[in-house]
Amino acid sequence: MYLMIHELPNTPEYFHEPEFRVLDAAGGRNVTLLIRNPNAEHNITYVGLNAEMWYGSYGEHVDSTRMYPLSLFQDVREETRVGLEFARVGADVTW
Repeated sequence: MYLMIHELPNTPEYFHEPEFRVLDAAGGRNVTLLIRNPNAEHNITYVGLNAEMWYGSYGEHVDSTRMYPLSLFQDVREETRVGLEFARVGADVTW
């Protein structure tokens, strides 16, 4: 299982990009992400989050989900856990 995250931070381009890591994928449907702001001097505000799930060595697209409005504020070097739910996973894919 591969998870692609398209972040939408409300920050200038010269900031360090936020880091995303999958902490848990319960049944492949409920995913817990760890979002980390690596900046030492700048905070980040997220207005939304798009996530896509891919499966297999040929990259079969399984599902997509969005979180709008997210309204997540991260201070410098802060880590935040965010839960995502994919609707079609489990019905279409055998893990």
